[in-house]
Amino acid sequence: MILERSKTLTRAQLHYFHSDISDAFGQELLPVDVHTALYWRGEFHKSYSLPMMNAYGLNTTGSLVENSVKFIDGSSKKGYTPSTGMKNVSEILAEKLPGRIVFGCELKAVRNSTVRVLAKAEESVIDFTNETGDLQSIVCRNIISTIPLPFMLSACGIYTDVEFSALPISMIEMRVEDLHTGENILKNDFYQIVYLPDCPIGVARLSILGKDRIVAELVGEDSPEQEDFLKHFFCELTTLKQENLKFNFERLINPYGRFLSVDEGTRKNLVECLEQNRVFCLGRYATWSYKRSDHSVEDIKKIMKKL
Repeated sequence: MILERSKTLTRAQLHYFHSDISDAFGQELLPVDVHTALYWRGEFHKSYSLPMMNAYGLNTTGSLVENSVKFIDGSSKKGYTPSTGMKNVSEILAEKLPGRIVFGCELKAVRNSTVRVLAKAEESVIDFTNETGDLQSIVCRNIISTIPLPFMLSACGIYTDVEFSALPISMIEMRVEDLHTGENILKNDFYQIVYLPDCPIGVARLSILGKDRIVAELVGEDSPEQEDFLKHFFCELTTLKQENLKFNFERLINPYGRFLSVDEGTRKNLVECLEQNRVFCLGRYATWSYKRSDHSVEDIKKIMKKL
């Protein structure tokens, strides 16, 4: 059974970096070239400098830290995307799991086998509320968790003095249409990601992801100026004329989108402590480490060997 906090399917990962992840999807992945650049002091740059990386770190985390800007070196990166496109890949995956996804769940507690009311030896009881707020419990032998690490530790009654903190990520999804025909202006799949280390109104990154999605990642407070800026910036990037375009914007937020790292040795010890309780952490938030979905596919193979 899959317990999902959101009430509906969320949109899938943007693109992947290894073709063997297709085994997890059960569908073909097509190769794409992902082009990256920086927009720094009003100009586009094909590779990074240390001031750019430092500014991007300060702008997005408040600290001087290494970040993804360091991978921008003027070359395109090979990526892979589902042959069906990213727009409906979540629905395709859900169809492979009929009746196994429960939406609107809120985890309350994970009780191990020392509580024998419902569980047999080496089994756990998961307490959660469903979409209507009713408390339910299920029994399982193993738990694969994608829940943020501090929440799972708390649910299992494992207490630590480690200070976990995260910053929200706000996003704007854009659709750009031909003003006269109403058709999507993007006719072909192409992938371009531009980082903006010094944008004064909080636009940190703009990603064109095939022809289905254009996403701007924001930091700081939301502002109407961001949408005006994105119109001008999109046209500067694509060389299209703004007077011929219609822009539609949708604002989204991920409250735990950008977390701050903790001591690596301590983090590993906490993950191992959960494994001793048959809780196996999978993915970026559950392990509290920066992993791509590609890495999670490799991690799930390792977990399955432990079960």
